[in-house]
Amino acid sequence: MKWLAKMKLRSQVLTVFAVLTVSASIVGTLAIVNNLRLADSADHIYSQNVKSFEKLNQLSTVFQRLTRDFMLMILSRTADEVKGYARAAEERTSELNQLASELLGSAVGQNQKDALKALLESARAFAGQRDRIEVYATAGQLEEARTIVFEEAEKVRTTMEAHIGAISRILSEDSKNNADAGRALAGTSNVTVALGVLSILTILVIMGVFVANSITRPLKVLVRTIENADLNTTFSSDRRDEIGDLMVSFDKFVGTIKETLTRVVEATTAVASASAEISSS
Repeated sequence: MKWLAKMKLRSQVLTVFAVLTVSASIVGTLAIVNNLRLADSADHIYSQNVKSFEKLNQLSTVFQRLTRDFMLMILSRTADEVKGYARAAEERTSELNQLASELLGSAVGQNQKDALKALLESARAFAGQRDRIEVYATAGQLEEARTIVFEEAEKVRTTMEAHIGAISRILSEDSKNNADAGRALAGTSNVTVALGVLSILTILVIMGVFVANSITRPLKVLVRTIENADLNTTFSSDRRDEIGDLMVSFDKFVGTIKETLTRVVEATTAVASASAEISSS
C-alpha cells in the first residue's frame, strides 16, 4: 500500500472511510436487489399459483352446482321448473367457461396449458348435455334424462374431476418449485451479505493496521531518538504525509544542532588556545 503511504494523514483517514462507504453501499445494493427479487418471487407465487387455486376452487364449486341443476331438472314437476333450472344451468355454464378460460390465460407452463385445455373441453362437453336433459325432462321422458345425467354426463364429470385433480397437482408442484427457488434466493442473499460484511471488515482491518503502523512506528523511533539524544539518526523519509514532514523537519533540526555544536566546539577550541597563549605570556 505504498500509494496510501504517500497520502496525507487526513487523506488516508478519508480514504478508509470512503472504502467503508463504497463497500457498505455495494453490500446494501446487493441486499436490496435480492430482496426485490424475493418480493417478485412472492408476487409470482401469489399471482400465478394462489389465484389459480382460487379460480380452480371456484370452477369446482360451479361444476358441482351445475351437476345439482341437472338433477333438479329431472326432479322438477312442471315444465316451468325445468326451464328455471335450465336457465340456472346455462348461467353456470357461462361461469364455468369463463373461469376455465381465465385459468387457461394465466397458465405458465405447457403442462398447465394442456391440462386446462382438456378441462375446458370436458367442461363444454358436460355443459352441452343441458339442452338434451331439458328436452327430455320437459317432455316427461325422465328415464332418458336420467340416462344422460347418470351415464353420459357422469363419465364427463369423472373426467373433469380427474383434470381438476391433475391441475391442482401441477399448481402444487409449481408452488413448491417457486418456494424452493425463493428459499435458495434468500440463502444466496444471506451468503452475499455475510461475505460482503466480512470483506468490509477485512479491508478495514488491513487498512486500519497499515495506517496505525505508518503513524506509530516512525513516532516511536523519533521518541527513542530524542530520549537517547542520538544525533546520528536520520530518517531520510520519502513519505508525503504529515509524518514525512515531521521526519524531514527532524532531520533539519538535527542538522542544525550538529552545525551549532560544531561551531561551539570550534569556538571552545579557539578560546582554549587563546587561554593557553595568555597563560604562556
